[in-house]
Amino acid sequence: MAAGGSRHLDPRQAMGVGASVLAVLCLAWRPLLLGGQVPLDGNVIAVGFPNWALAHALSAAPRLPLWNPWRSLGAPHLADPISSALYPPQWLFAAADYGGYIRLWVVFHTLLSAGAAAALARRKGLGRAGLVVAAALAGLSGFLMPRAVFPHQFASACWLAPALLALDAGSAWGVGACLALQWLAGYPPFSLMSAAALAVCARGRAGGLTLTRGAAAAAGLAAIQALPFLEFLAHSSRGFLLGAGSAGEYSLPPAQLAKALFLPQWRHIAPALDGDPSILSFYVGLPALALAAWGAFRGGRTARRLAAAGAACLALSLGRFLPGFSAAAPLHVFRYPANWLFLATAAAAALAALGVARLPGPRLRAAAAGLVLADLLAFAQAPSAAWADPAFLTKPPPLAALARADGFGRVYHSEPLLRAWAGGTLEDRSDYAAMWGLLAPSYGMAFEVGDVADFQTMRPARAEAFRARLAVAPAAERERLLDLAGTRLELDLRPGASRVEAGTVRALSRASAAGRVFLTGEGAARLVSYAPGTVAAEVLARAPVEAVLAETAAPGWEALVDGWRAPAGTYEDVFVSAPVPAGLHRVEFRYRPGAFAAGAAISLTTLAWAVWSALRRRRRAR
Repeated sequence: MAAGGSRHLDPRQAMGVGASVLAVLCLAWRPLLLGGQVPLDGNVIAVGFPNWALAHALSAAPRLPLWNPWRSLGAPHLADPISSALYPPQWLFAAADYGGYIRLWVVFHTLLSAGAAAALARRKGLGRAGLVVAAALAGLSGFLMPRAVFPHQFASACWLAPALLALDAGSAWGVGACLALQWLAGYPPFSLMSAAALAVCARGRAGGLTLTRGAAAAAGLAAIQALPFLEFLAHSSRGFLLGAGSAGEYSLPPAQLAKALFLPQWRHIAPALDGDPSILSFYVGLPALALAAWGAFRGGRTARRLAAAGAACLALSLGRFLPGFSAAAPLHVFRYPANWLFLATAAAAALAALGVARLPGPRLRAAAAGLVLADLLAFAQAPSAAWADPAFLTKPPPLAALARADGFGRVYHSEPLLRAWAGGTLEDRSDYAAMWGLLAPSYGMAFEVGDVADFQTMRPARAEAFRARLAVAPAAERERLLDLAGTRLELDLRPGASRVEAGTVRALSRASAAGRVFLTGEGAARLVSYAPGTVAAEVLARAPVEAVLAETAAPGWEALVDGWRAPAGTYEDVFVSAPVPAGLHRVEFRYRPGAFAAGAAISLTTLAWAVWSALRRRRRAR
């Protein structure tokens, strides 16, 4: 797939390419980088901002983030991929305020992807125009940019190009490091897709060996998070294989995919999407597609195989609209068939870079590269994206203080309210204001307010069963269950309302809620110390009782009474409990999952092996 042109750029050319990419980056992200605003939608409120808030708190008071008490009655944190809890850039950037965090996140990952794609194009001898096109499409495509509202997805997508570069260079440890970092970034579907892309691109026995060794290295390096994830998955409400309905969520209707491909700038003509714009958006532009078609035509057998793979990914993005999808169990591993646009975009970027390099004459190549840049600059960012001052998110809603009246409390969003939110659309700023003011599910986590129910993909199965009990329980039983969960605030739709907006939601303050630690019999429990996953209480019991921690029981919880191990059980089949004899005792609950210990041992061993291998290679080079 090599094309004519110099394989090396002199310093002046390199500076010109870099300046072009940076200029496009600043102009494409002008509200973020030049206007001081941040992208905003429901995903930011429910996922991105709360995850930053917890990471920001950890940067001020570092601890091992094994447990999250504010999500789904308490849930594993590090084990949940979307937390990016062990992702190194998260540690570095989360110390900044939210606006600075998003700017650093977007710039770093965009340049990572664009730079790796440019380096790969250079290795392939695609010349300056090919380098610019590859960098622009890898960092500024209309698939990637809308995903900034999902920082974990955005980061994960940006590790494909570095992994391909490492594979092409024959570096097994490079492949392993890229795949491990992609996994830690927090979006397993992109990790699985990237592994498939690398398998397709591995050439011959040497390429296969590099990939195999790299995959083994990645598994070892990422085990510290992957093993807890698998344990969490096994005890979550989400199965390994989803039903056809869940797996087909956010499938692209054929007409919508055709518009995205062939109707120039259709989002500016008819911006409505059948689903979440941040997931369904796809734009590489007609100039890039034309170059990709030319590259497939002139690139030989390898280019045509790449084009066929890209076309297959476009077909898979149809999901439930694709004949046979409901019976294709392997496609039900994850939701959102639109995610296949990730690999379709990567294939289009590679072919477009090849296509521009195959054009005759440097002037035509430069003009084509400039057209791709201009097109992405004008249209890659979805026009329906909302922008806001970071202060909109960081200011605590008044209901947050009400929900934490005595330092601990949860909010319960009724099932009708959750359904109205899930089935509605965010049309203007008042809809975002409603999510802010009503402590939308998971948003309260940013202010240490827990949820009884939320929208997260992975929820503990016990917490989900408790939520189901609440939905059908008689009034008296429902009140008792809400008390056990420490519910200080209940939100519900008013009778006759079908949409969440000002005046349609009623808030009920609850004073009878139990504390974070309570007893099942006569006596009293006083909280002595609390940190997520490490709780101590002083218990005075008149008779043998159960001490209950109002957080979800999960593998890894252990209990100690006066320093001695006690059998950790469950209360109401959901909360952590421990038997306590009569009298005055100190009770401790600690979350110490064995999967994390095993994963940490594997990852540290793999890291030590990597360092030893590097030192050995260095000695041999001398």
